[in-house]
Amino acid sequence: MEIPHVCTILLKEYLSLSRESRILDFGCGTGEMVEHLALNGYSVTGVDINDKCISACRELATRFPDSRIRIVHYRDFINERCEYDLLILRDVIEHLEDPNLLPRLLLQVRRVFLTTPNRLSLPLLVRDPHNNLPLVSLLSRREIALVNRLRGKAPASSDSFNPRGNYLNVELYSPFRVRRILTELRFKRIVNLSAQFYRYRSDRKVLRVCGDLFPRGFFANFVAPTIVYFAEK
Repeated sequence: MEIPHVCTILLKEYLSLSRESRILDFGCGTGEMVEHLALNGYSVTGVDINDKCISACRELATRFPDSRIRIVHYRDFINERCEYDLLILRDVIEHLEDPNLLPRLLLQVRRVFLTTPNRLSLPLLVRDPHNNLPLVSLLSRREIALVNRLRGKAPASSDSFNPRGNYLNVELYSPFRVRRILTELRFKRIVNLSAQFYRYRSDRKVLRVCGDLFPRGFFANFVAPTIVYFAEK
């Protein structure tokens, strides 16, 4: 089952959105989630920093003549001061180098749905999803950058067809850090949906079985390679 489809299922289970709701997909990449939301009747604003991804998303938006999709480049978005009913951060926060950007985004929204690789995941300790090396997920961004320089690896250039400019030099979050950030920014309802996320993933059968075998809290915090949170103020 496609990941955007799984995310939409989880959103419908935990959130009732009207068609007038303002949805922001920050770090929308080539627009998979934007398109899926539009096909489900929602209006959504997509933001990305990569020029080629923005072009692909704008071409995608032409298939929806009722203007359900609005695409904004990051350099233009940072000057906007809009509030949104829902913020979607799908595999984005680990790429953000500006420590003030995530709090600023979360202050503008009432609800957030985010996914990110799990720093404490036992499978990711064996092989990091970005660098394919053991134990790299425990390192800081600066330490990972040093490792990649020693390997002769460099982040993708800004004009490459890559949703993130710093795809290699990322810093992973633990479930506890994500919850702490949400709590500090006064989100009152915070739900870890990692176990449910893998229950719907037909392509990750082993993790579906693990989700049923292990206690939900242990699976969500220490097994699930991707952590999924929904939070509401």
